[in-house]
Amino acid sequence: MIYIIIFKISDKRNSRNINKLLLAYGEKIKSGVFECQLSTKYYNELSGKLKFFANTITKKDFIKTYVICGKCSEKIVSIGALSQTNDALYYIV
Repeated sequence: MIYIIIFKISDKRNSRNINKLLLAYGEKIKSGVFECQLSTKYYNELSGKLKFFANTITKKDFIKTYVICGKCSEKIVSIGALSQTNDALYYIV
C-alpha cells in the first residue's frame, strides 16, 4: 500500500528526526510530505516509531497518514520525475 505522511512539527530537532525517519521508509515529496510504499509489517514498524513523538508535539503540531489502497493507487496520475512505480520501497533501519 501507499502511505502519504505529512507533518508539521515546530520543534526543529524533532522535525529533523522525523524527517530522517521518514527518509528511511519512503521518498520526500516536499518539506513535511512523504510518499511511502510499504507492506503492513513495515508500516506498523514506522507507525510505532512515529508514536514515539506523540508526547512531544504541541497543539499546533501534527503527523497525519493517508492510506491509499491498491485499487486507488491504480488511479494515481503522476507527471514528471516523481512518477509512480510498481517497485516497493523497503528500507531496514
